[in-house]
Amino acid sequence: MLMVFGGHFEMLKLSVGFQKYSIRFMSRISNEGLTLFFVLSGFLITYLLLTEQRNSGKISIRNFYIRRILRIWPLYYLIIILGQLIIPFTGWFGLEYNINQNFFETTVCYLFFLPNIAQLVIGSPNPYIAFTWSIGSEEQFYLIWPLVIRKCRKNLFPVLWLLIILAFLSAVVYGALGNLRITGPMHLFTRINAFFYWSRIGYFALGGLMAFYKLNRPGVVEKLCSRAMQLIILLLSCAIMLAETDPVREFVLAILFSILILNATYPGTLLSRLDNPIFLYLGKISYGMYIFHIISGLITLKLLEKSGAIGLSKPVFCLLACILVMGINVLLGTLSYYYFESFFLRLKNRFQLVRSGYATAKEEAN
Repeated sequence: MLMVFGGHFEMLKLSVGFQKYSIRFMSRISNEGLTLFFVLSGFLITYLLLTEQRNSGKISIRNFYIRRILRIWPLYYLIIILGQLIIPFTGWFGLEYNINQNFFETTVCYLFFLPNIAQLVIGSPNPYIAFTWSIGSEEQFYLIWPLVIRKCRKNLFPVLWLLIILAFLSAVVYGALGNLRITGPMHLFTRINAFFYWSRIGYFALGGLMAFYKLNRPGVVEKLCSRAMQLIILLLSCAIMLAETDPVREFVLAILFSILILNATYPGTLLSRLDNPIFLYLGKISYGMYIFHIISGLITLKLLEKSGAIGLSKPVFCLLACILVMGINVLLGTLSYYYFESFFLRLKNRFQLVRSGYATAKEEAN
């Protein structure tokens, strides 16, 4: 979330006239943050579903859908109402957005959890809620994944590998043809491939593969979590993040991220030390922080503009902006969690058979 937040804040600087204070490299890390997000989600959801299947002998599809609805939908619809139906008509923040262009079609897509269709197929993305395309991909993953795991119980391992291979091939094709103007029968193929590519199913499957290894292949986990492997993966991840973005590079990075996530669950590794009260708290409020991070960034830039901070040197301005935007975003995330999300989370717990990481850590701490 912090990677996406940092990248999008730099993009906001460019959008509202703060170009001289932009840190160009930071504007690229939002893509890497989303890659990590999808892989992590694939790991967590697969791990919880497989654990439920192992403990109870089955997966309750109904309870899974109810839990996801109570966790995602309330805050999602709140930001859709604000970002699509209120803020654009008020001119509060002044981002460039043509309200009249495909407004009805995009609104329908947002309401039915198809923001990725609204932006990638229909076009004219709304800058206030453009980031919700990732939530759309996530919800589409939630829709099919428990069914895949239940139906492929004995063949999940080859199914995961098949999805990963297909997704890699899709990335290769998208990298070669994604931006070309192709007509005729190939046009339909490229559109279908683009949707498959942007569904990020390969990233989810990579996380799912690591969850499968975690539960069923302790020998593989031990090798992937050795100190030498951890150091190699960390160095490779940093090196690839510095390279120019393209679909194949992103997929390779997703592979490395999946191994790093597995390392974070293994005792004694460097990444396992991220399990501390500060990161646990940020994790707890991270969904609210994600939903309101564009608004937090716009509020920060407005405050800096009105305070006369534009005359400051670039290092001082960037440091001040970082502290202010982080403070505002944590505040909004905290208010969202305790005064909005918590009501729905209490309902969600009634349908939960396997405790999630934060709840378990909190119980252990108490």
